[in-house]
Amino acid sequence: MQQSDMKKVLLSLLLLFVAILLSAQNKEYEDVVYLKNGSIIYGQIVEQVPGEYIKIKSGERNVFVFRMEEIDKIVVEEKKPPISPRKQRYNSIQIKKKGYEALVGTSFFVSPPYFFGENENPTANGFGVSLTNAYRFSPRFSIGVGIGFERYDEKIKALPVFIDIQYLFVEYPVAPAISLNGGYAFGWSTNESIPERYKTGDEAGISIAPMIGVKFVYHKHASLFLRLGYKLQELSRYDVHYNYPSNSYSVGKYFYNMILVKAEFVY
Repeated sequence: MQQSDMKKVLLSLLLLFVAILLSAQNKEYEDVVYLKNGSIIYGQIVEQVPGEYIKIKSGERNVFVFRMEEIDKIVVEEKKPPISPRKQRYNSIQIKKKGYEALVGTSFFVSPPYFFGENENPTANGFGVSLTNAYRFSPRFSIGVGIGFERYDEKIKALPVFIDIQYLFVEYPVAPAISLNGGYAFGWSTNESIPERYKTGDEAGISIAPMIGVKFVYHKHASLFLRLGYKLQELSRYDVHYNYPSNSYSVGKYFYNMILVKAEFVY
């Protein structure tokens, strides 16, 4: 290689090195906090107490405080394009890991004619309220027991006792879920047209309801759970036999197919 060519190569390498050095100096860096719930916070740490907590400023106004046990790691990374305050708030929402939680909900159920085929009573519609005490074993899985009150258009009222099993597919503030609810409902009839001697005092029975849904978490201790599913409910039905000079009645229990819509506040 000639001396002139060698000079050109060395000059090119020198220019490349200077360009890389200038590029590195122009880069901006920021603190990045990785939380154990999967959230990532970008910004500048403004206060840190070892073993206790940190404060990180994100954007112009948002300052977040996190306990050290909530943090997976803290690193310094090249600054990325700015994230909107709304996205920052979304990322900062903490997902409950373990512990007890209560669910207060209301539900509506309807049995459309012929939707599930032949039905003993196509108008077995109703509504209910419920209270569930659950334990979250992990961010995705929980089991609870609950009680409620339900009313059906057959003038049957019921007090259900049930088990509720939930599974979340992801650990994010908006999470799709599946669940299974099943138990027994203690029911009684308030139909005044039916003589008391024909009422059994056990007008409800077994129920089971597989559901799908979405959980919206807007605080570690507050979320909204919306579910849609299928409900199989055992209920009594009274048949009137018109016999002159007096009518007679017969009662039988049937399983009714229903569409279930449920909304719950979780805290």
